[in-house]
Amino acid sequence: MRQRDEHWKARLDEAQRRADGLKAALAQRNRSFEELQARYASLERQWQDQAKLLTARTAESQAAQTFLTKADTLSVAEVRSMVGDLNTDIFQTAAKLAELVDLSIRAGGLGAEAQSAQAVLQRWLAKDLYDALATTQDISILQIAIQGVICGCCREIISRWPCSRSQSKGVKEGRECRAIYDTIRAHEVQAVAGRWRSLARGHMRQWDEGGQAEYDHYLPLVTSDVLQVYALTGCVSLEALSSTKGTVFKSLSEIIRFALRIRNTLGEEITSCDLEVVTAPQGQPFNPQCMDEDGGDESGQQDYSSDTQVLCTTQLGLSRTESVSSGGKKYQHRGEIVTNCKVALSSFLQPAEVPARALRDERRRRRENRAQRSDKTSESMSASSKGPRRTE
Repeated sequence: MRQRDEHWKARLDEAQRRADGLKAALAQRNRSFEELQARYASLERQWQDQAKLLTARTAESQAAQTFLTKADTLSVAEVRSMVGDLNTDIFQTAAKLAELVDLSIRAGGLGAEAQSAQAVLQRWLAKDLYDALATTQDISILQIAIQGVICGCCREIISRWPCSRSQSKGVKEGRECRAIYDTIRAHEVQAVAGRWRSLARGHMRQWDEGGQAEYDHYLPLVTSDVLQVYALTGCVSLEALSSTKGTVFKSLSEIIRFALRIRNTLGEEITSCDLEVVTAPQGQPFNPQCMDEDGGDESGQQDYSSDTQVLCTTQLGLSRTESVSSGGKKYQHRGEIVTNCKVALSSFLQPAEVPARALRDERRRRRENRAQRSDKTSESMSASSKGPRRTE
């Protein structure tokens, strides 16, 4: 009996030890399970974070690809055609405005106004040209001067950045953004710099829906400069200047709108390079590498003396500049002339002898013929753009 009790007690103790062992193993397994659950929860959070980051990076990459690979809306050839159309409008407007003045009659009492006009117009006209306006009876000289002023004003409009709103002055020119862009061009690839320019200029114009405020800002300024040409001739009285202002204002209206449209095109729709309209510095020697004589020999075989100087620009040219790496994170600008600007030269002011007059008449005919050809080309391009398009 005693042996039996000891036997069962031993078995009970053994069972108890096994139960304790199983409890310990179960507790260890539970702890391991909890640790695995915690690790799983941590990994799941990490995976979710990585998934969100990947989604964000994918969106950024797609945006960057769009930012860097956005194609130009217009080609250089199309921009060149736009500038050519503007030049034609300037020529025709200058011819019409020159007809408003009778150069055979000199009005008195305009000495102070003439001096003030010289101070304004020296930005666009060489001294020989605005001196000649005071005595000439040749309407083509007056027309050349008006062209020079309008070309200079248009270049300023097209080269500037969009205006911003100013509480004190109403409209403020955006010079600060131009300085920022110049810094970006010096340190970023062309794609980044060009796209930044496009976005910045587009957003700068949002306050002025339709561009009416900028138009209202520039039109009176250009009108005033053209009236200064009239004042230089001494053939228009103060009363006549005031009455002529409305005609000049109306004549320049479409040119200012066209210049603003070209400015927006160059600034926002062209990102692969920087296109700029160019003029020649008045009073400087003629450079046939980047200038053409207005009305000159189109064969390019005409010789020019070293003392031949530029009177003014009569047709805007076009230049193309691209940022290229110069090593490291610095970039330099590589440029080329797409279209030479056309200029009036000092030889245009030769004494009105028969040969010189015949030469000026011949140059005038060439300019008029070129303007007519440009009109026909523009009409042809406009007609073709309205026709059916071939699909590939």
